[in-house]
Amino acid sequence: MEQRPTTSSRLKLNHFAIPYFAILAFMFGGILNSGGIDWYASLVLPSWSPPNILIALIWAIIYVCATASLLIVWNKTPHDARFRTIVVGYGVVTLINFLWSILFFDLHMLVWSVVCSVVLAVALGVLAKLIEPRSRVAALLLLPYIVWVLFAFRLTASVTALNLPL
Repeated sequence: MEQRPTTSSRLKLNHFAIPYFAILAFMFGGILNSGGIDWYASLVLPSWSPPNILIALIWAIIYVCATASLLIVWNKTPHDARFRTIVVGYGVVTLINFLWSILFFDLHMLVWSVVCSVVLAVALGVLAKLIEPRSRVAALLLLPYIVWVLFAFRLTASVTALNLPL
């Protein structure tokens, strides 16, 4: 006798929609950054600044982890008020991330980029704390993002210090 899959093991629309939107966000972020790559290369950079290809690879890993985190939250937790707050939190973090790219690569507002990176780190920490009671795994999947943003804060602050006129 053939057994039918349970509801929880069936593919759902969000299994495609969430990764699709994550890919679009990744591509949009790349487009936002691409206009400023030549400008970035003209800056005085700290000796420990990673190469662009490594940065792109790290962002790809971050997007995969964040997408997996959101899929876990979406599929494994109750859709109540806290769930809605968490989903809005993912959106806010994404918007702050885009804002950082615009401030840094397009507007060349170095000091505001440093401030924005602090806001992004705090927002990610709050998001992880909101998620943790629902799914420790989903919260831990945000850890690479948090670590990278803290590193990016240090890098942005260093770039700012090296390139601001005295």
